Amino acid sequence: MSLPALHHRKLVTTTATTNGITDVLDAIWAAVQPSVTTYADGSTRTAGSGTAWTWTRYQAAGVTQAVYGTPPTGSLAQRILFVGATTNPTPTPTMLIDTWSNNRLHIGLVKNAGTFNAWNAASPFTTGQFTGYTMIGTTLTSPVTITIFESEETIQIGVGIGTAGGVHGAGGGAIIDPDTNDAVDGESDGRIYGLWTGGSSTFNTMLNNAATNTFMNHGASSTNSHFVTFAPGTGTIVPTARENFYFSITAAQRTTRAGKFPGTPLYVTSTSNWVGRVREIRVIRPAIFGQRLDTTLGTIKGYVYAQSTSTNGDAVLLEY
Repeated sequence: MSLPALHHRKLVTTTATTNGITDVLDAIWAAVQPSVTTYADGSTRTAGSGTAWTWTRYQAAGVTQAVYGTPPTGSLAQRILFVGATTNPTPTPTMLIDTWSNNRLHIGLVKNAGTFNAWNAASPFTTGQFTGYTMIGTTLTSPVTITIFESEETIQIGVGIGTAGGVHGAGGGAIIDPDTNDAVDGESDGRIYGLWTGGSSTFNTMLNNAATNTFMNHGASSTNSHFVTFAPGTGTIVPTARENFYFSITAAQRTTRAGKFPGTPLYVTSTSNWVGRVREIRVIRPAIFGQRLDTTLGTIKGYVYAQSTSTNGDAVLLEY
């Protein structure tokens, strides 16, 4: 039985004052803070309602070290965290696979979260299950742009770096629908919660079947692309990967005779079992990151999540 459809909304892109981690986190905050009341398409955004998450900024002595979000809906109290620091925090943050690195942007996911404790604590929200943090890129070359897409239960982020169009990517939340009626295949709310990152480098042929620089794929080494999900009802982290049938899709292969752009659902597996379908994200023809696709003029179909902000390349559509 399918879960309710998600609806992705794009926040206005922000630009960090510098490429320093504090300014990058402040650019994330500028994009998502509760005072932001409109989306990029001009529609209303009210924190804690619809697709709008409620975000909190944590600062130490006036220096931003974490921005974390609470979704407007959901029963497992999930939280997404973006974190970073200029010096080694004590204690050292719990990591998924990568080694903690100062001056880098990291992302983490918690389910069944309690009260906020400390972003670098072994359990950032006192209780709950934590993926640990994973890196979103290494060197962030100026200008650094932040583009975030909110849905009712997921977050996707694209970090543009430099002038050549490179993109670092990551996301997470209740991103997978098991698409079955069997309780064992999902959490108590029927969802699968997970986290992904493109790794230490910008995307390069984003839908390739590779362990580095790819979208929703997994490599076991530090700095690889990572994609993990929680085994339902537990804190066990399961390496997960999308099925790889989508490499180097051409524009013609994703354009109908009528000139429309169909999309293919993304399905994901682990080494031991089927995991499910990525919710309301579809593979489309090559496109540019951040583009809006309309079914008819003014009727939004979704937003492009792609490997470059300047040239057409591998792309998926975040459905509106």
